[in-house]
Amino acid sequence: MPAQSFFSCIFSASSHSLMLIMSRAALMRDRVRLCAVILSALMLLWIPVDIALLGSDTASGILAARGAAAVFLIVLIFLRPPKTHAFFGKLYFALLLSVPMMFFCYANLALAGVEWTEQNIFIKSAYAHFPVLVVMLLCFFPLTVLESLLFGGALIFFTYFAALNNVAPAAMLLELGTLWILCVVTVIVAVSSVSQLHFMSKFVDFTTHDEMTGCLRRDYGETLLETIFDMSQRRKVPLSLLFVDLDNFKKVNDNFGHDEGDRVLAAAGAALPKNTAQTGCCYPVGRGGISACAV
Repeated sequence: MPAQSFFSCIFSASSHSLMLIMSRAALMRDRVRLCAVILSALMLLWIPVDIALLGSDTASGILAARGAAAVFLIVLIFLRPPKTHAFFGKLYFALLLSVPMMFFCYANLALAGVEWTEQNIFIKSAYAHFPVLVVMLLCFFPLTVLESLLFGGALIFFTYFAALNNVAPAAMLLELGTLWILCVVTVIVAVSSVSQLHFMSKFVDFTTHDEMTGCLRRDYGETLLETIFDMSQRRKVPLSLLFVDLDNFKKVNDNFGHDEGDRVLAAAGAALPKNTAQTGCCYPVGRGGISACAV
């Protein structure tokens, strides 16, 4: 299977192969859980700071919100979204970002009437710049340009909306003109996410395809076949499995040499997807006796 072009790969997920979709979904699930563990720990570890600098009465509502956010993040750790469903994978990621941002919005409302002094101004700055931490989470995930714009833009929008409240801590972003820092960080992490995706597409293509024929390696092809079989059962769509044998292939090697035999295999592997295009998709697997899984 030919490698995807650079721009089609990084711009939109619609051009991704099933192999890349599966690999990216698995990686994103693991990293969502890792980030959920880190965020839930930070939510709970910050409680003594709130009590010390805000007082127990002022911090009571914030502490309840922290506890609720930590519980939701812990729930995310144990969620098991479908392995091959790209939509649920993105929804899983969106939930990770939404939990801390909802806490940010609530905290800014709860702290809107607080009298800020030299002793607790640190808390005001911390809550104002909390979205920077959330935006930095994007750099852990391989995202397309469109996904980076969507998630990063949404985070900036909600931050700006919270900053419009003149008495909220987030208003500091507009007063000091530091909202641009969040925008710059968003661009930097977006570049990092897109770079990860491009590297991942090349790595998946290299590790799952036979270099000579362009067919899937047998071990990965069997894994893919199991996945496609599960998908066909879940969606109740027909699945066809073709076993293709090249007649007299041994004579090609004997009469023309193994180099010519390799070229025949490569041509056969490239011809199968072209001649089965109307069936939906075709994944040639194997080498000598090429088998093809077509959905």
